[in-house]
Amino acid sequence: MMSLNRIKAVVYKQFIDTFKNSTILLQFILIPLLSILLTETILKHNLNLPNNFFVTMFSPMYITMCPSAVIAGVISEEREKGTLKILLLNNVKSLEYLFGVSFHIIIMSLIGVILLSIELDLGQIDLLKYYIIMALGIVPSILLGATIGILAKNQITANSLVSTIVIGISLLPVLSMLNDKIRMVSKFFYNQQLYDLIFNITNLKIGMDNIIIYIVNILLLFGVFIMSYRKRTLL
Repeated sequence: MMSLNRIKAVVYKQFIDTFKNSTILLQFILIPLLSILLTETILKHNLNLPNNFFVTMFSPMYITMCPSAVIAGVISEEREKGTLKILLLNNVKSLEYLFGVSFHIIIMSLIGVILLSIELDLGQIDLLKYYIIMALGIVPSILLGATIGILAKNQITANSLVSTIVIGISLLPVLSMLNDKIRMVSKFFYNQQLYDLIFNITNLKIGMDNIIIYIVNILLLFGVFIMSYRKRTLL
């Protein structure tokens, strides 16, 4: 049976490690800060661009890239350094570790979402919709990143997989704005669905296709994660 105290201990450890490691901390705030910078320097002086242009563009990118990259890096680094082995030998179960790391990443990602929302020109109801949509994007991203972290033999391999798979998926909504053929593919990814919802946030209409594609993405990622976990575990 999982222990709440052990999960809390993992969460506490991850927060300490995050604030000690500027690289991890930067991953949570870089895209929000870039969005704020571009909005202040370009969007507010260019009337040809729609309101919330940069926040809308960066939001699905952030919620796909950040949780995935961080959890993949954390798991692979702690496996490589032996920190994870020490935790597991001290009665911390694998799932307790994964829950603890995931909870930490959810909290840090939501802080980044709040930073992103600073420049949003939305009413309170629409802002709440934005937060809910972004929160829904964290779960599949964590599953994607955790799978990479488990399958990767070391941190270098994990970083390489993140650079190709995660960044590629993160850029799909942006590229789909420029090419209809890319959109034909990207529409089957959860982050494209999130982008479409955020883009139409003031006139939000959630169709069955949005729900089905999101659920299928969750089930596929969860299935791949379970198979990866059973194959390699965390050691």
